[in-house]
Amino acid sequence: MSNFAVVGVKSILINCIIGVNPEEQINPQDIIVDTSIEYDITKAALSDNIEDAISYVDLRDIATQLATTRKYKLLETFAVEFINQVEEKYKPLGVKSCYIKIKKPQVMKTTKYPFVELKREFQ
Repeated sequence: MSNFAVVGVKSILINCIIGVNPEEQINPQDIIVDTSIEYDITKAALSDNIEDAISYVDLRDIATQLATTRKYKLLETFAVEFINQVEEKYKPLGVKSCYIKIKKPQVMKTTKYPFVELKREFQ
């Protein structure tokens, strides 16, 4: 029997260099990241062991580490690199899909925020 569930983190606040404008490549700005992973939680639920689960702390840490260790121009690049790392780390746990939404709340004063949203299904 499978028990597919969604594990995730909302509103991860990260201060980083991201954007195409020259000032965005110099001055850090906040991004807000929402992410989730769908996977079969049966093994984790039966063992009650974090080694068999997807840690939402790890999801936060992957996003923070990626965003703060290099300069990005595009949210799209960050989104793809995040999902690539999640797939590499968690595919052995039977991940079905990964989702990320990245918002830049400070960039456009006349809107709430621009964003990029990506979901990838794994084989």
